[in-house]
Amino acid sequence: MTTKKQLDSKIDPQRDAVAGGVPPAIFFWLAMLLVVAGMLAVYGAYRMRPTTPGGQAVYETPKIPKGELVTAFSLQERSGKVVGSDDLKGKVWVANFFFSTCPGSCRQQTTLVSELQRKYHEDVQFVSITCDPKQDTAEVLREYAHQFNAPDDWWFLTGEMLYLRRVGAEFFQLAVDEKGHQDRLAVVDKWGNVRGRFNWHDEFQMEKLRKMLEQLPAEQSPPGGEEAMADDDGSEATDSKEAAADQESIGKEADKDD
Repeated sequence: MTTKKQLDSKIDPQRDAVAGGVPPAIFFWLAMLLVVAGMLAVYGAYRMRPTTPGGQAVYETPKIPKGELVTAFSLQERSGKVVGSDDLKGKVWVANFFFSTCPGSCRQQTTLVSELQRKYHEDVQFVSITCDPKQDTAEVLREYAHQFNAPDDWWFLTGEMLYLRRVGAEFFQLAVDEKGHQDRLAVVDKWGNVRGRFNWHDEFQMEKLRKMLEQLPAEQSPPGGEEAMADDDGSEATDSKEAAADQESIGKEADKDD
């Protein structure tokens, strides 16, 4: 016959110490399961993040508050770094839009920009922005830049298409769409003012651009009034009729270039 004393001696003292009689091992394994589940969740999120074909995480567009214009921008450079207009303060720079699969005019434009870059690189920085971000990843832009022997300080930028449209329209006042853009080179002064938008097909306008690139680096103070917003023909910066016409023709030009 088993006595009460013998029964008490058979009771696991650790189990008896746990409220409700649940063995401590159960708590241990539950804790381990939670840890493993957390690790799997983190790993899954890492694996599911958007990446370029080269395995690099895709740049996320800055959030612009509703109703505000894009007065400064940041985009992903071919190196993978995030750079933007604020990094160019104190410098004169030239921007253009392009896309790498355009076999005709974009390559001619980039060739022209390459010539300008070689001539003015000591005082002027050059910035080329794709309007085909789905195709033009950082890896693709590196290869494209290599074809033109572009140095590291000639930026090739990409981002999300909606944001690129806004950068074109609101910062540069140029029509930009997927695989379509105005044929303009925008000149920006040291204080971030767009001082001119020049049709690179027009030699007369290109002469004015070259003259501007020679003069702007010497400026010691920001211009005021209309001078800060002078366009390629000396008129106000926004030529709405021309921009609208260019916007309509962008799709047709893109179809020809494909």
